[in-house]
Amino acid sequence: MSTSFGFINETHKNATQMESISKWNPPPWILYNKGLLIWFVITVIVCVITGAGNIVLLVVTVKSSFLRIGAGLIIAHLALLECFASWINMPVNVINTFTIQFDMRPSRVGCAASQFLLVLTYTAANWTMVKLAVNRFIAFCFPHFYHHMASRMAVAFSIGSIWLIAVLLNAPFLFGSMNQFSLAPPCRDGKKRKNLARRAVNICVLFGCWFAYCLCYFTNTIINKFDFTIVQRNPVVQLWTKTAVILGYAIHPLFLFTMSQEYRRGMRELYTTVCSVIKQTSREVTATGRPQNTTANNNSRSGNERNHSSSTLTKRNETLF
Repeated sequence: MSTSFGFINETHKNATQMESISKWNPPPWILYNKGLLIWFVITVIVCVITGAGNIVLLVVTVKSSFLRIGAGLIIAHLALLECFASWINMPVNVINTFTIQFDMRPSRVGCAASQFLLVLTYTAANWTMVKLAVNRFIAFCFPHFYHHMASRMAVAFSIGSIWLIAVLLNAPFLFGSMNQFSLAPPCRDGKKRKNLARRAVNICVLFGCWFAYCLCYFTNTIINKFDFTIVQRNPVVQLWTKTAVILGYAIHPLFLFTMSQEYRRGMRELYTTVCSVIKQTSREVTATGRPQNTTANNNSRSGNERNHSSSTLTKRNETLF
C-alpha cells in the first residue's frame, strides 16, 4: 500500500504542476480530448458488458446443482470478484482518470479507498485463479484424492483463505497426497475414465482463459517491452491498457460458455427456467383477467335481455292500444 499512496501523492503533485502550464502549451486532457472521450465511453460499455457476463456466469453456477461442487464454486467466487471489479472498482478508477480534465480531482482519502479496493480485488481474483489451477491439477493428477478437495467445507475454507492471502500452492503437500497414488491406476471403470477426460478438457479451457487473461492484464508491459515510445507519442494508449484489463474479466464467461458443455447445459437450464417463469406468469395474468371478461359478458347479456324484454313489452302495449 506504500506504493499505492506514493502513486497517489505523485499523481496529485503532477496535477498541481499541470495547473501552471500556460495557455500556449495545453495539457494532455485538452490536447487528447477526443481520444479521452472515445476511450471513456468504450471502457464504460466494456465494464457493463463484462459485469453482465460474470453475473450470468454466477447465476448459472448457483442455479445448477451439478455446477455447485468443487471447481464450480471457485469459478462462481471468481465471477463475483470480476463482476465487482467490472461494475465498481474499474468504473470508479476510470471516472477518476477521466474527470481530471474537468478539475474534479477526488480527495486523497477517496483515492486511497478506491485504490485499496482495486488492489484487494486484484489480489483476491489472482489467488482465486491460483486455487482454481491447484484444484484442476489435483483433479487430473490425483483423482482418488479429489473428492476431499471438492467437498463444500474444503471449498469454503479455500475461499476464506484467499481473502486471508494464504499460501494455497502448498495444499497438496499439507494434506499428504504427494506420491500416495503413484502405483494406483488412474481409473478403475469407464465412468471415472469419462470424468478424467472431462477434467482434461476443462484444464485446457481454463489454461486458455489464463493465457488470454495474462495477455489482457500485461498489455501495458508488453507494449513497453516492444516499443515504449508508443505511450510517449500518444498517452491515450496507456489508458486503453485499462480497457484491456477490464476485457480480461470477460474471458472466463466467454470461454466457459463457448467451450464447456457443462456450462452450456447450465445456461440452457437457466433459459428454460426463465421461460417457464414467464409462461407461468402470463398464464396467471390471463387467468386473473378471465373472470372480469366473463362478468362483462354477463352484464352485456343481461342488458340485452332487458332491452329485448322492454321492446317486447312496448310492442304489446302498442298492439293493445
